[in-house]
Amino acid sequence: MWVKNNWLDKDFVELEKYLFFLKDAKYRDFHSKLVPGVDDVLPIIGVRLPILRKIAGEIAKGNGESFLRGISGDYYEKVMLKAIVIGNLRSDFKKILGFIEDFIPQINNWAICDSFVSGLTVVKKNREEFYTFLSEYLHSEDEYKVRFAVISIMDYYTDSQYISEILEIYDSISHNGYYVKMAVAWGLSVAYVKEKEKTMAYLKNNNLKNYLDSYYKDNISNPKISQSLKEDMQHLYNSDSVLSKGQVLTVLSIIKQYFS
Repeated sequence: MWVKNNWLDKDFVELEKYLFFLKDAKYRDFHSKLVPGVDDVLPIIGVRLPILRKIAGEIAKGNGESFLRGISGDYYEKVMLKAIVIGNLRSDFKKILGFIEDFIPQINNWAICDSFVSGLTVVKKNREEFYTFLSEYLHSEDEYKVRFAVISIMDYYTDSQYISEILEIYDSISHNGYYVKMAVAWGLSVAYVKEKEKTMAYLKNNNLKNYLDSYYKDNISNPKISQSLKEDMQHLYNSDSVLSKGQVLTVLSIIKQYFS
């Protein structure tokens, strides 16, 4: 249905009608809570991600580049489709990199950011070039450009070859955005699991402690957290385990997103 040699205006109209046909109001309300504030600037129709992945897969089998050049960004699902189609392109990497670069300014929430990054599996065969490409985003003033770079590093470079470099990168990030801090904490947790020895050595001498502690202190006082849970989290966070710290930060993030 969505495998096309060339995308015309009428095709985009039909796609939008189809997305509204697929809408699930309960899912829309649920997902809106996960990406607070996004629905105010980018309306969410309410189509589940597996369905969007299926549609995007069909689009990419045809002229995906034609789709990318013509799709508007007036709904959350359209932006997500664009993100997934880019990840499904089978083209010259320089051309794909151009589409990635054009898309990054459209990222305005963690869900599109992380879904976009996870779908860029073409990076696995072009790691050196993409690694260089990421450098300009790591110290951007834009929260989601920095998150895009951090999540990309976490997904594609947490291994023995890059571990020393990425730990230095995490250490150098100074953006105070909530979603940047969570990305760095997540990246450290993954590094700890995959490269425990080097990560532990890094944690004994780093600049991130104050950075992560400030997020912890800002959110542990959340009135939605019971006293018993607060005490448990304080005990875990004050332990020597980075994994425990990461788990506490993740729980605080979930509480903030769901219950604040």
